[in-house]
Amino acid sequence: MKASRCTLWFLWGWGGLWISLALCPGLTPALAQEGPILITQRQKIDKFGFTNIQAAAELIYHFQRDENTSTTNNNTTNITENNFKETFSLSADSYIIHPNLVDLTLGGSFGMTQNSITGNTNSSTLGTALSYNATATFLRKEYAPLTLFAQRSTSQVHSQFSGTTLNTSDTFGADLSIRSLTFPTQLHFEHRITTQDDPTDQRTSQTIQDTFTWHTAYQPTDTQTIDMDYTFKSEEQTGSSINTYQSHDVTVQHNLRFGPDNRYNLDSRLNHLIQTGSTQLTRWRLDESLNMSHSDTFRTQARYSYNQEQRPENEQASHRATAGFIHKLYKSLTTHANLGIASTDNGPQGSYFEKHANIQINYRKLVPLGILNIDLSATISQENNNQQSSTVNIFDEPYVYTDPLPITINHRNIVNGSVIVHNAAAITYIEGLDYTLNYLTDFVRLTVPLGSSINNGDTIYITYSATSDPSNTTTTFGRGISFRYAIDQGLFKGLDLYASFYQSHQNIVSSEPLSFLPEESTDTLYGINYSIWKLNFRAQRNNHDSVTSPYQTTDFSANYQSRLSNRTSMNLRCNYTTTDYFDEDNQIKILLISGSMNQQFSRNLYINFNAAYRNERDNLNGNTQAHEQSIELRWRRRQTDVYLTGRNMITKSNNQNTLSQIIELGIKRTF
Repeated sequence: MKASRCTLWFLWGWGGLWISLALCPGLTPALAQEGPILITQRQKIDKFGFTNIQAAAELIYHFQRDENTSTTNNNTTNITENNFKETFSLSADSYIIHPNLVDLTLGGSFGMTQNSITGNTNSSTLGTALSYNATATFLRKEYAPLTLFAQRSTSQVHSQFSGTTLNTSDTFGADLSIRSLTFPTQLHFEHRITTQDDPTDQRTSQTIQDTFTWHTAYQPTDTQTIDMDYTFKSEEQTGSSINTYQSHDVTVQHNLRFGPDNRYNLDSRLNHLIQTGSTQLTRWRLDESLNMSHSDTFRTQARYSYNQEQRPENEQASHRATAGFIHKLYKSLTTHANLGIASTDNGPQGSYFEKHANIQINYRKLVPLGILNIDLSATISQENNNQQSSTVNIFDEPYVYTDPLPITINHRNIVNGSVIVHNAAAITYIEGLDYTLNYLTDFVRLTVPLGSSINNGDTIYITYSATSDPSNTTTTFGRGISFRYAIDQGLFKGLDLYASFYQSHQNIVSSEPLSFLPEESTDTLYGINYSIWKLNFRAQRNNHDSVTSPYQTTDFSANYQSRLSNRTSMNLRCNYTTTDYFDEDNQIKILLISGSMNQQFSRNLYINFNAAYRNERDNLNGNTQAHEQSIELRWRRRQTDVYLTGRNMITKSNNQNTLSQIIELGIKRTF
């Protein structure tokens, strides 16, 4: 008689014995004892090892020449640098005892450098090149995995029509995750040292930063979530800008869904910030947001915010509340309407109260050959300004830079020399190098020159002081209309016609009416956009007829983008902009031509080429010409990688001429 077997396994200790006992159901105990008993040694697991091991040897030659000539005093700064670097790199994955106990990722490179600098100053140095990336995760699948990391990296930063800087970053830190079902929490700490080396020393700087963040989430019910965040930051900046500060930032946020089918949402947020150092600030901020979806066609919303800020210069408290609705009539007609009030108490500097209302109607309809969009809008606002101090301070106004248009700071009587510009990381830009200012009575115009650290699309923050106006009540009326007709069928498929018209005027009541110039402006924008084949054309004009700052901008652009073959792609762009500032009797003309091409000659060889030319003619600030070319040639064969890169940049202006040239040759062999 033959019976099926059942097997029972026992594991005894780490590195112990495996015991296998085979029993035959239904047999007598005596016969069951005659079943086979097997005793085997457990397979040995390595307690430490390396996987995915990669090694490489690399040789790099770097040549860089930077020349800056002042046309006013004919003073020339010339720096030529020759740098050789030989490095050996090694990376691997590893663990200690078990990957779940300690999981390691290790990598780094070490080598020697020989650097020679000639020009106004001569020097020759021998040094070391070091970079690393080490990460260790403890108990990665457990309740509270901990990750420690240390990283060092270097990179070259090339800005268009600007010189090249070398950035070195050393980062050390830890991450701890607590995988609690009730209070999931993440803790993060890092110490970072960032050094920026500029051959011309104009932007050489160092930033030392310590950051600790804590985030905890809690969900008391299915319809509620609570998020708690704390950030401590200590930063010290030296070099092109000097700034030292410490900050404690705490935020608690509560979200509640309620009402029929949980279609209502209430979001509450409380923030407290304390910052000391070069910039001192204490802030309390409360935000409440209520959104209610009553039906598929009708929604209402309400907002309230309270903000209190205390600085050495002043103390400010503000309230702002808005309420509105969105109504959809059929699928083609949508109405937005809002009412709001705002009040600000600036202490000794005075107070401010505003009330406003606006309505916008959007009509979207499928029409012959395409889609038609029409927008109608109307606004009214009234501001009561009770100024008591001779000077008011405005902090951190955000502006987005759109190349090549300047930024206009719309405030009367800005104090000359009070404007400070910085980025989100609190790094201050350098006036004359990163931006220039033109102070006028009703505004200040900020222009970004070639070679600036401010790039297209960047958000910058502006702080300034202004001489206060007498107490006044200002009422502003505005109305506008816009349309867009996009053709997506027929012979003119790809044609897009658009236009907008907006008009506003002010009424100012004051005991000193001669101190004011009521603003009246009319904005007229019209243009055409046409896409055909691989080409796109645009022509646009914007007329800003204003009492304080009238201007007119005309813009033409053409773009060609194509993948010529499986191995070739090309992109060409041309843009010509003319802006007339009638109040300054100034005209600025900017021509920008750029192009790029990627060509893969074979499986192992490819080339990338970029070129740009910019011609800027400014009747007040002079003319500027710049052109730039860069090329990268790379050859790969099995484990060998050879590349050659080059960059040439020349700018000429009324004040200075600059030249920057870079050639780099690298050979890398992996093992």
